[in-house]
Amino acid sequence: MNELFYSKLIQNLPVGYSFHEIILDETGNPCDYSFIEVNSLFEEYTGLTREDVIGKTVLEVLPGIAKSEFNWIEYYGEIALNNKTGNFTQYSEPLKRSYKVSVFSPEKLFFVVLFSDFSQELKAEEEVKESARIFRNSIKEAPVPIMIHADDGEVIGISNTWTEISGYSHQDIPTIGEWTKKAYGTKQEELISFIENLYHLKTKQHDGEFEIKAKNGETYLWDFYSTYLGTLPDNRKMAMSVALDITERNKLKNDLMAQKLLSEITLLSVGDGIITTDKEGNITLINSVTETLTGWNNIDAIGKNIEEVFNIYNERTGEKSENIVKILT
Repeated sequence: MNELFYSKLIQNLPVGYSFHEIILDETGNPCDYSFIEVNSLFEEYTGLTREDVIGKTVLEVLPGIAKSEFNWIEYYGEIALNNKTGNFTQYSEPLKRSYKVSVFSPEKLFFVVLFSDFSQELKAEEEVKESARIFRNSIKEAPVPIMIHADDGEVIGISNTWTEISGYSHQDIPTIGEWTKKAYGTKQEELISFIENLYHLKTKQHDGEFEIKAKNGETYLWDFYSTYLGTLPDNRKMAMSVALDITERNKLKNDLMAQKLLSEITLLSVGDGIITTDKEGNITLINSVTETLTGWNNIDAIGKNIEEVFNIYNERTGEKSENIVKILT
């Protein structure tokens, strides 16, 4: 095969190509290298033309390469002097690009470089890593308890708020088994079965309210919501569970109910007739004295308008007085 064939082959390679000779100093150590041949993809991937490089040395073309963190001349010199091969990925500071490189020495002092521009792939990879970092931080710093877990039982991560309220760190509950054992005790199996269904959700779900036992022994009431997140690279299914700590809200609700009950008991025991209504005049409670005076019992009267149960008449004229609820409001 003639020289033209090999020239066309080199020019049509699907990667960048360059052929070099290593240059040694007086002590026999690599100090530079020259450009003998390049192809069109070399020009595309580096931004350098044939005219820029052929017959010149790398220090003439890219003087800044001597200050690079990666020692290109030394690396290629080791290949050329010892007929070695090498593969690596490296960022070129002078060219501001990243490359995947394969290099070999066809004969001593000479080496061939085959490479591709890895900049876009590396940028995309970095963007994915950054997105993952932001996601991890958003979970970690969330103002509510959050757990990410996989269908093999691994707890992938929890938010700081989860730890702050429950007292359990990720190290304390590395698996769903550990979490359900510590938080739910005798109800562990029931909760594990419930959690297993979360990996098949089609949309977000309100799981309901659950009592959990904290590390310090206290009991909290958490209102859970869950959603399926997809699969991990190893094909494990992943879900996210978010909780709202409603312990204080529930306590306040119970306190209000207790106060209302106490008020009703007090009203029912008063020696005078008592009627309570909403702002529309609909009865919410009557006591036993009112039952005797009106002939209505409490159960039948509740929900009725006060005018159906109790009316006031003017003692002088005998006319029905205006609805007292309307007067007060």
